[in-house]
Order: sequence, then structure tokens, then C-alpha cells
Amino acid sequence: MKLSLPILCIALTSAGAAGGYWYGQNKAAASAEAAARIRIDRAVAEAKALAERESAAGTTVPMPKGMGGTMADILASPGPLDRFQGLFSFVQNLPAGRLEEEILKAREAMQAGNFDPDRMFAMHLLMTRYGLEQPGKAMAWLGTQDMMTRSFGTVTVLASMASKDPRQAAKFFSDPENPILKVPRMGSFAALGLAREWSRTDPAAALMWAKTLPEESRAGAYTGVVGGMMAEDPKAAIRTAGELPPGEDRERLMGNMAESWANKDPEAALKWAGTLEGEEKSEATRKALNGWASKDPKAAAAHLDSLPPDQRDAGVGAVAGRWASQSPAEAAGWLTGQAEGDGKKDAMGSVINSWTAVEPEKASAWLRDQPEGVSKDQGIVSLANSQMKTDPEAALTWASTISSPATRSLQMKANMRQWARRDAAAATAWAQTAPGLTPEDRAELLPGK
Repeated sequence: MKLSLPILCIALTSAGAAGGYWYGQNKAAASAEAAARIRIDRAVAEAKALAERESAAGTTVPMPKGMGGTMADILASPGPLDRFQGLFSFVQNLPAGRLEEEILKAREAMQAGNFDPDRMFAMHLLMTRYGLEQPGKAMAWLGTQDMMTRSFGTVTVLASMASKDPRQAAKFFSDPENPILKVPRMGSFAALGLAREWSRTDPAAALMWAKTLPEESRAGAYTGVVGGMMAEDPKAAIRTAGELPPGEDRERLMGNMAESWANKDPEAALKWAGTLEGEEKSEATRKALNGWASKDPKAAAAHLDSLPPDQRDAGVGAVAGRWASQSPAEAAGWLTGQAEGDGKKDAMGSVINSWTAVEPEKASAWLRDQPEGVSKDQGIVSLANSQMKTDPEAALTWASTISSPATRSLQMKANMRQWARRDAAAATAWAQTAPGLTPEDRAELLPGK
């Protein structure tokens, strides 16, 4: 079966569910090594896939001119679009018997620290093709792999299967001994990918299936279902999400929906968020402002300024953080007028991070003029951390100006450890001679202490 643009969409859909897990769980439970037991009608599915492969003709995406034919050649080539085209061509023309070999090569490279979006894209294309053409074999093979490969691959293969036969893919969740389902976060990711793909063709059936799942997987499935509903009918999506039991999963889902809705109608999203209660209200309001600020930060800031002072703090970080990614100087100017609080403190770190990346001198000058307090301290923490890469002496000098003794001590010790790992002699010399340090400071900061 030759890869096509719809298959590319499937690969990218599953990337959203599995990519974060692969990156964030690379040290996750390796103890769950029991093979996945799943009953799939292998003969029918694979015979059908074989017939489709045999009927497919020609290469629809040619290899870019001058690009080598191996995965390593493609990934080493300049030009991201050419690399994507090369990977698409490579995977579509790869003999079926080499899919496992190439998946393992990509996995080993990522486990060795060679992690990049192009390699992730290649892994998803390989897994997607395997799941479409030989779902039974793919699942059986994944059951023999390490936990990372199994988890990553299961999400992708299930999404691929769901694009053709979602009910067959859903049988994966009916095996109580399935080791993937014993890792709650992974079961949720797998359910999300399957439900999202199923919802493209039959959202009602996908929702009915989601309701049958155990709680640890149900939230992921609901997220997959309502994600597609938000664009067409936000109110229906909200009613559906409300069927989840109260808790962190529902709070997170409500927040994500508020952010999505705010991209289209921020005032309606905020009005709805205001009808919620407790943590759901806080999370949905924050994410709605975040979505609004990503599109029109000045309008989001104006809305926040129109609220009573006691209602502003929770949204300051969301607005300033997004605004800073577009215009850090403007975000900083707005932030200056905000009252001290947790929101301003969090926002200060985001603004300084963004500003120092493009105009470090202006960011430093602005920060120097800010009044003492927890917000300025947080800005100094961000500035010191960013300067450690290029000027550790300046970073520690800044860190020494933090007003909170506890925060100052922690920051200076952390920066000194970083410097000492790179140049212990220089770090020692600075700690011994830098002006303004007490004998106790010098003793604590000397490398090895």
C-alpha cells in the first residue's frame, strides 16, 4: 500500500498523542515487559492490505534530486521540505520486510539523544504504514519491544487501524492483561489517538465507545472526540466533556476547549469559563485568555485591564507570556503596570526569557529599573539562567542582586554548579574575589561545597 496525503495526516494526528510521551517518558517503567495480548483478525486485515499493496502503482512522491536513498542521507540533507519529501518517498518505497529494521534504527538514534522532529516524522510514517498494511503483525511485534517503542508504536498503529476499522482497533482496549493499559498515561494517549481518528468518520460511535472505557483511558478518548467537535459545535463539545467525572482530567480538558474556542470567539469562551466553578473555572479562564492572547494580545490585555483588580492576577501570566513571544518589549511595558502577584511573577520569567533572546541589553536595562519584589526576583532568575551559556560571571552578578535571601542562595548555587562543571578554575576564582559576597557566601559557592 503506497503512502498518500491522508496517511500523512494520520501520522501527524498520532504524533500529537505520542510525541510528548516518547520525549517525556524515555525513562518510564521498563518493568512492564509482558507481551501485549490482543486478538486481531490478522488474516482478513492483512490479506486486504496485501491486495491493496499489489494494486498500488508507481511512486506518487519522488525523491528530491541529489538526495541519497538512505534514512541517514535524507536526515542529513538541507531544506526541511526536501527532507519531508525524501522521508515520504523513502517510507512509501521501502520493502515491507524492512519496516521493523528501519523503525529500530530510528529508535536507537533517538535513545542515543539524536532526537529531532524529522526523525519523529520518519518514525510515525514507518509505524503508520506498518499499522495500515499489517496491523496484526505490527501489534505482535510491538509486544516484543522495549516499553518506549511499544508505547510509541501502539498509539500510531492504533490510529492507523482506526482510520480503516475503528471497531477492530477498539478491541485493543478489551484485554484486561494488556500491559500498555496498565500504564494509565499511555492508555489515555492510545485512546485519544483512536477516538480522534474514529471521530472523523463517526463521532457518535466514537463517543459511545469512549463511555465504555475505564476511567484511566476514558479522559483520553473524550479528548479525542471533543477535539473534532470544537470547530463545528463548541457547545455540544462542552456538554460532552461535562460527562466526565470531576477531577484533573476534566479540568485539563475544559481548559483545552476554552483555549480552542477562544481562537474563534474569545468573549464567548470567557463567558462560558465564568460559568464554571473552582479549579475548572480558573483553568478554563486562564487557557481562554491564553488562546485570545496568541491571536490578539493587546485585546486580551485590554479585557484583563477592564476586570476588577482581584480578578486580574490569574490571567496576567497567560496574556504576558503569549504577548512576549510576539513583542516582548510591549509585553514588558504592559506588565509594568500590573500589581504584584503570582501572575506577574510567572509572567516576568516568560517576558525576560523571550526578550533576552532578541534584545538582551534592553531586557537587562528594563529589569534593572523594576521595583524590588518577587516579580523582579523571578525576572533575574530567568536572566541569570539565560546568561549562564555565554557569560557566567554576569549571570552570577545578576543572581547576587536577588532580594529574597533564600531565592538568591539557591540561584547562585545552581549557577555556580553549572559554571564549575565547565570551568572549575574560573568559577573558583570568581567566588574568591567577587565583590559584595560575605565569607559565608564564598564558602557556600566554592565548587565542591
